[in-house]
Amino acid sequence: MIFDLELCLKPEYLLDFSGKNTIFLREEKAEYEFAIKRIKNNSKIIGIYNLENLKHKYLYQKTSSNQYKNPKDCDYILINEESKDIYFIELKKNKIGSVESINEQLSAGEIWLEHILFCAERDKKELEAFDKHRICLRYTEGSRTTKSRNLPRKQGTGDKIYYEFRGRDILYSKLKVQALNNIS
Repeated sequence: MIFDLELCLKPEYLLDFSGKNTIFLREEKAEYEFAIKRIKNNSKIIGIYNLENLKHKYLYQKTSSNQYKNPKDCDYILINEESKDIYFIELKKNKIGSVESINEQLSAGEIWLEHILFCAERDKKELEAFDKHRICLRYTEGSRTTKSRNLPRKQGTGDKIYYEFRGRDILYSKLKVQALNNIS
């Protein structure tokens, strides 16, 4: 498996999307999902998810008010070994989540991946061979997906930029930074 992730993560935190035409990403608490459609499905793609559950189960304790105190995370990390791409993905519904908040979650996803690789005894430098993509998928209830809505929006400034897609169906090929560079 990519980066020997199975050595440090239980199967409940890993997904194998290899050979699948569609990658379904689901926000469990809010009960909505996104479909990322792949034209070529022969590349090996591994997903890391349930980071929130992982943190609660193994790393952090409840406070006196029975709330978990822990750092942020993103919803999914997708790793494509063949194309050397890593996607840090945050799922949102309607207008929830500011640009700053989403950027914090995506940045935290990068830190979590570094930590997971540390736990797998992998060198952090292995990440340098991969292109990193920061993506927010936003579901707006009751709206139809149109071609103009499916075009991503560039959000943030400087090195804190991510691309926001609206709608539930996204083409995998549109997620790459090279395809997004001309968007303003």
